[in-house]
Amino acid sequence: MKLCLPCVLHPVLLAALSVPTLASEVLTVGPAGAYPTIASAVAAAAEGDTLLVGPGVVADPGFAVMGKALSIVADQPETITVNGSVYIANLEAGQTVLLAGLRLDSTFTHASPDADAAISIDANIGAVRLQDCHITASGRTGVFIDGSDDVALVDCEVTATGHGLGSGFGSGIFTRGSIVALHGCVAQGPPGEPGSFLGGDGQAGGSGLGITSALVHASACTFTGGVGGEGGNCLLSTTGDGGPGGAGVMLLNGVLRYRDSTFMGGPGGQPGASVPSSCPEGQPGAAGPGLSGSFAVEFPGLHRVLHAPSPVRELVPFPFTLSGEPGELTAILWSPETAHTSASPQSWPLLVSLSPPAGLLMLGIIPPNGSLAMATTVPDLGAGVDSLRMFAQSIHQPSGGALTFGAPTAIVVLDASF
Repeated sequence: MKLCLPCVLHPVLLAALSVPTLASEVLTVGPAGAYPTIASAVAAAAEGDTLLVGPGVVADPGFAVMGKALSIVADQPETITVNGSVYIANLEAGQTVLLAGLRLDSTFTHASPDADAAISIDANIGAVRLQDCHITASGRTGVFIDGSDDVALVDCEVTATGHGLGSGFGSGIFTRGSIVALHGCVAQGPPGEPGSFLGGDGQAGGSGLGITSALVHASACTFTGGVGGEGGNCLLSTTGDGGPGGAGVMLLNGVLRYRDSTFMGGPGGQPGASVPSSCPEGQPGAAGPGLSGSFAVEFPGLHRVLHAPSPVRELVPFPFTLSGEPGELTAILWSPETAHTSASPQSWPLLVSLSPPAGLLMLGIIPPNGSLAMATTVPDLGAGVDSLRMFAQSIHQPSGGALTFGAPTAIVVLDASF
């Protein structure tokens, strides 16, 4: 892949925004919507539709999206709570599922076949995008990604709260056989299993990020291992030791490429109580490592951020901001399609398609304060089009340096009637 900012300059940003690929409808969800639950709206939705979730608690057991391109978006981000789990699977090439602005509290009366994950992303050739989501799992894994070719999480917080069934089992985010990009995410591993009531030792905490035979890019992320399990109390002759803390990142036969990120091991667990005074005292567990495993490559430079609200309405101005290193040339690439392209192992991935009708807006030079702020307006979507979605990513050319990409963002545009 060859890309230089001047040679791909698109003359007008709004030209890209005005060309939808699907004449999608909007299905409203929630107490005041046409559908009471996300699950019922997913069942009724057609390919490419948008589910606009209104404020409140969506009291369903979760939902599954199987082989269907959808956007499921909170109208007011962080005001939507879904009490269940999510399963996304069997997306074909060219299909993308977007979840944006949702708060997911998994209680395991849910649609996911992986009983320990709040979100399971499984067997997808197409793309999955999670943006501005807060995910709490009552089990041992927050987000489980398996056999999927193009997954990106942007500005998501993921916490696994249920202890594993063995030493170091479970992760905040777990990836296997997949290609994943993480931008501005925080992931907390689950606590270790406590020792038995007969004085057994506590087990190790889970990892913040687990990688098995997968490729992961992480920018401006924090991964923290879970606390070690508490040792068992002494009832006869043995007091259990606390388990070791989990690794910030557990890497097994995979590759992690990261920049501007933090890995922290979890604290060790506390020893069990010596109920009879004759019992020996247990020992606290050791803190976990920040990074366990090889094949981790650090990229130079700081995290770059492109931020825009979503959803927005046609004909209504909305702001967007871009941050980077002062003095670098910047642009924004817009497209109705996603992609996952890396020119080489030394390059950061491009997550937006370059195929027409993609557009590129030149923004100029990042000022000394490191941030550019602008505004734009989406024109009328046209008759019969209730919504469209655009994927955007910032492009940065430091003076004398290599071209790199910032965090992606997805913008859902709605007809003014919604």
